Amino acid sequence: QYTRLSKTGKAQVIKDKWYIGPLNVANEIYVNALLTNPATHTVNVAGNAAFQVLSLVERGVAGGVGAVRQGVNVLRGRYQGLDAIELEDRVNTDEFIHEAVGMFGSISDALVLAGRTLVTGESGDFASKIDLRNYKTIGKTSNIMEIKENLMKGDVLGSGIDMIGAANRFPGTMLAAEDEVFKVISRGRVRRREASRRATTAMRDVLRANGSKAEAMDAYKQIFTKIMHDPPDDVVEMMDLEAKAMTFQTDLTGFQGALARNISHPLLKPIFTFVKTPTNIVNQVWDRTFAAPF
Repeated sequence: QYTRLSKTGKAQVIKDKWYIGPLNVANEIYVNALLTNPATHTVNVAGNAAFQVLSLVERGVAGGVGAVRQGVNVLRGRYQGLDAIELEDRVNTDEFIHEAVGMFGSISDALVLAGRTLVTGESGDFASKIDLRNYKTIGKTSNIMEIKENLMKGDVLGSGIDMIGAANRFPGTMLAAEDEVFKVISRGRVRRREASRRATTAMRDVLRANGSKAEAMDAYKQIFTKIMHDPPDDVVEMMDLEAKAMTFQTDLTGFQGALARNISHPLLKPIFTFVKTPTNIVNQVWDRTFAAPF
């Protein structure tokens, strides 16, 4: 009956049941207790790092494929007596280099923002691998500075409860900080890649219009610098989506999303503790098999 209800109906059921509050507290304690195992964090960091390396290698291979496609396009143009048109849907060979530079150039920012996550208790995009409907059932905040300010104002009881909640959620905060490192690195990769890609397109447009090489290079520098310092909305969105994908936090849709929502009831959480992350891992592996096109 619960699965047939609308979103509003499900929310009302959860809100009205007296046992939901204690269940949410128990689930928060249980999930964070599981995350106290150092092996979990080792696997998380290793998995994120391995995926970064794998995707970088894939970009390099795709650049080689793009170069071959462009070479075929040039030969076909010559055979037909036409000017070869640069393919816009290809991966450029220098994208691999720019992503690598963007990756290593973002490490310092990544560490700073990971430290911020440890202090505030939340990642920059508020996304998490912890599949709980309510992340803060004990206390109101995990922000150490906010707790300190409330304590200085005399809210001893409230600050004490917040301290207990923050301490209980610290394993989850550690997980979020680890993911924050790789999210920032991923955003840096995407920003530099798109800056290079769009700047290269602008440079080619100038050359096609019979512009000089100096004019083409000026166009390249202008577009590249602009995107690096002030990326447009579509690039920002791409950065956020790939950051989630690279840390296995992509929002589930379709059948997977509906299933995840239905089994996220507090009564089922001890059985289906983690859903989104393992599902995303399975999806990423599936996309790299020969069965994926089918």
